[in-house]
Amino acid sequence: MQPESNENVLRETLQQALQFHSKGQIAEAEALYRHVLQVMPNNPDALHLLGMVEHQRGNNDLAVDLINTAIQHGPSGPMYCNLGLLLLVQNKVDMALDNFRRAIDVDPGYVTSYINLGAALKNLGRRDEAIPYLQKALSLNPGRADIQVTLDTIQQEKQIENAIASHREWTDSEAKRRRPDMLKPLSFQGFSYNIADMAKFTQGIELIKESLSDKGASLFVSDNVITWNRNYSFLRDDFFLGILDSPAYAYVEKSLIWRTYVLLHFAEHAGRIAGDYVELGCHTGHTASTVISKIDFRKLSKSYFLYDLFEWKEGDEHTRMQGHNNSHMYEDVVKRFSEYEFVRVIKGSVPQSFTEGFPDKIAFAHIDMNHPVPEAGALERVLPRLSRGGVVVLDDYGWWGYCRQKLALDPIIAEHELSVLELPTGQGIVLKP
Repeated sequence: MQPESNENVLRETLQQALQFHSKGQIAEAEALYRHVLQVMPNNPDALHLLGMVEHQRGNNDLAVDLINTAIQHGPSGPMYCNLGLLLLVQNKVDMALDNFRRAIDVDPGYVTSYINLGAALKNLGRRDEAIPYLQKALSLNPGRADIQVTLDTIQQEKQIENAIASHREWTDSEAKRRRPDMLKPLSFQGFSYNIADMAKFTQGIELIKESLSDKGASLFVSDNVITWNRNYSFLRDDFFLGILDSPAYAYVEKSLIWRTYVLLHFAEHAGRIAGDYVELGCHTGHTASTVISKIDFRKLSKSYFLYDLFEWKEGDEHTRMQGHNNSHMYEDVVKRFSEYEFVRVIKGSVPQSFTEGFPDKIAFAHIDMNHPVPEAGALERVLPRLSRGGVVVLDDYGWWGYCRQKLALDPIIAEHELSVLELPTGQGIVLKP
């Protein structure tokens, strides 16, 4: 076979491997990558893509070695970018940033390099450094709405920081000097969903501010709630200010601060009620972790049951969340709560997974599975075991986009002669008298 013909065959083999890889057929892709490497041991593309296969299998050290070898034989923007992402997983932040910058040097037109570098800097809190890279990415690909959303998010995160700073600057002495009989007005702006035109939405908020007597000094805009002239007790509480100030909480999680306030109020109330706690749809464990940080759980002598599928596959009806991109999601959640002997993490469909463990009495249940079938199945099992004074918080109950949950849950609640209180946050509260 002529050298040129041989190269064409290898190129076609790599294309076929990529097709397998993109469809999630990892074993088939790996076999073809290794075939190419048998013929051409230093083929940079095969080494690079085999490295990504090893990453998907959790072998990050081997993945890094393979991609480094690929770079030695033929560097490219995607190689440096993927190497940077792997180094971020290994918490080698400075090395990751260097590789994103090398990707830009090698291929200045590769948009993903700018996006990854900008996103990494943003997540490190270095927002001002991130902005130019994201703006460059948007200029290279103006059709990428997600880049504009990230830039808008940075501005909104700054608004959250300004709100916290503004609150802390208002000392007791200053408050007494200015308005001795009043609280300082507080404002807050975070992330909201279902916005098709962010520019028009932002313009609308500015017009609302202009229309208000306090010019927006008391305006709250976050998590699809827009209101003003409220006291916002949670924005005056050190625990919740700590959430807003913590790098451990993502921007979207901070934007749910009012929902979190409601949830923790009832979680604390349930501490005095007989029974255990259940979290149905725990995802990465964020909510349960926040509950545990607010309540001294060991003193309660209760158990905390966490349920989730911990995965999303093509064709699944439940909402795909960012955490589902982590193939080790379940293991990471188990590790997150390993120091808490009272926590049980149970993997599987709800309510079928209740056979692995389910409390006899329930004091508190938080249901957030974004789908009517498991939520209805869960509620049918929870309500008969809910203690008097116990509470169920339905995260999606009041959201029109999740109205199928309301339609499925209302008859179950009525069957138990209970009622649900829908809140402006979108939550529904069921209390058992």
